[in-house]
Amino acid sequence: MNETVSVFNDSSTSTDEFGGMFTEWEAILFYSLTAIMALFGFLANTVTLLVIRDSVSLRCSAFNLLIASLCVSDIVSATNSIFAMYWRTYGFVKFSLPNVICKITTSLRMLTDTCTAHHVFTLCLLRVLALYFPQTMRMFTPSKGKMIAILLWIETLLTTFVIYMVTSGISPDPDPIPGSPNCGIGYGKWRVVIRTYRRYTSTVLQHIPTIGIIVCSIVIGYRLLHMKRVGGMAKNTEREKKERSALIQTSVIVMSFLFGYSMPIVYRYIDAFDAARHLFTKRSRWLYWTIGYLLTRVSECINPICYNYASSQMWKATKKYLLKLAARLKNDSDRSGNQTSVTYGKTETTRATPSVDTSQQNQDVSAVST
Repeated sequence: MNETVSVFNDSSTSTDEFGGMFTEWEAILFYSLTAIMALFGFLANTVTLLVIRDSVSLRCSAFNLLIASLCVSDIVSATNSIFAMYWRTYGFVKFSLPNVICKITTSLRMLTDTCTAHHVFTLCLLRVLALYFPQTMRMFTPSKGKMIAILLWIETLLTTFVIYMVTSGISPDPDPIPGSPNCGIGYGKWRVVIRTYRRYTSTVLQHIPTIGIIVCSIVIGYRLLHMKRVGGMAKNTEREKKERSALIQTSVIVMSFLFGYSMPIVYRYIDAFDAARHLFTKRSRWLYWTIGYLLTRVSECINPICYNYASSQMWKATKKYLLKLAARLKNDSDRSGNQTSVTYGKTETTRATPSVDTSQQNQDVSAVST
C-alpha cells in the first residue's frame, strides 16, 4: 500500500522532460488508450445517431432526439480527445502546437463536459416529470425535444466555448502555476476575470446539474423498486412495461455519467474548500485528472451500449441498421470484384489477339518462302 502511494505521489519516478509529473511510458500508455477509445466512441455514437435518424419510430420520440443530441456531444468529445490527451501528456509542459489549437482543444473540452451534464440532467428531469405528470408530458412532442436540444447547445456554447476561446491560450511562462499545463485557462490578464466568472457561474453550470442528476436518479431508483414489488404481485400492462424500460434506460445513462465524471466532480468540491493544494502533489494531481479523463472516455464509449441495452426498440433498430450496412458493404465489395474480373478478362483478350495475328503472319511468310 505504501509503495502504491509512493508511486502515485513521488515525482522522482518521472522525468524532468515532463516536469517531474509522469514518465514516457505513462504518456504512451495513456495516449494509446485514448486513441482506442476515441475510435470506438466515435464509431459507436455515430451509428447510434444514424439509427435514430433513419428509424421513424425512434425519431418520433422527444427523448430519443435528446439522446441523439447527447451522441453529438460524445462524437465531438471523441474527436477532440486526441488533442486533449496531447495537452495532458506531451504538450503539458510545453504545448508545441499553434495557440489556436490550444484554444479550440480547451474550449471543446469544457463545452462537451458541460453539454453532457446538462443533457443528462434534462433527460432525468423529464423522466421524473413524466412519472408524476404523465398527461402533461404527452404534449412533449418531438419538435419540443428538438427545441430543448438546440437551446442546450446554444446555452453551453455561449457560457463555455465562447468564454474559453477568449480566455484560454499558451502561457508565455513555462510554469505559470506550479503543476499547471502550459496551455490553460485564465493566464495573464485573464486570471482575475476567469476566477470571477467561475465563482458566479459554477453553481448554474456545474452544481445544480450535478445535484439534480443525483436527486432525480434517487427518485427514479425508488420508482423502479416500487414497480418491481408491484410487478411481482400483478401482471404489468403494456404502458407499465414501456415506462419501466424508459426508466431503466435513463438509469443506465445516469450511472454511466456518474462513473465517468465522478472524479472531476469530487475534485471540484474539494477545490471549493481550498483543500486540493494540501491533498495533492504535482504528480498525484496529474494522475488524478488523467485517470479521471480516461474514465470520462470510457463513459463516452459505453453510452451507446447503455442506450441499446435498456431499449429493445433501439436494439432492434440498431441490428437492422448494422445488417443493412453489412449487406451494402458486401454488395459493394462483390461489385468491385466483378468489375476487376471483367477488366482482367478484357486485358487477357487484348493480349491474346496479337499472338494469333503473329502466328498467322509466320504461316504466310513460310508459304511465300516455299
